[in-house]
Amino acid sequence: MNRLNEEENYGQFSSIAQKYLTYVNPFDNKVMYQYSYSLLSHNRSKTNLSERPKWTEEAVIYDNQNPQYHLHLANLYYVMNNRLSAKKHCDTAMDLAQNKGINTTEILKLKA
Repeated sequence: MNRLNEEENYGQFSSIAQKYLTYVNPFDNKVMYQYSYSLLSHNRSKTNLSERPKWTEEAVIYDNQNPQYHLHLANLYYVMNNRLSAKKHCDTAMDLAQNKGINTTEILKLKA
């Protein structure tokens, strides 16, 4: 799956990720995150914007201590113009990253 998550294989990765999460392992938070990230990175049309957070929200349910998931949700909500949710997840990402001693540069960029 990781090899498919590249620019030239976006369509193939997207299709396989959906099937994998539906039929094989609906609890794989890493694939949920990758799929959501690929939707944000490769398809910025407003038409399916509201469904993008779904997969990262699911990933957060299974691993709510991962600051990267919260940062990604913050980015998604920012793009969707939902500033309140973006701030909430950005603050959560910052707290988790600081508690784990993780670099907070990317979080600070979003907070600015």
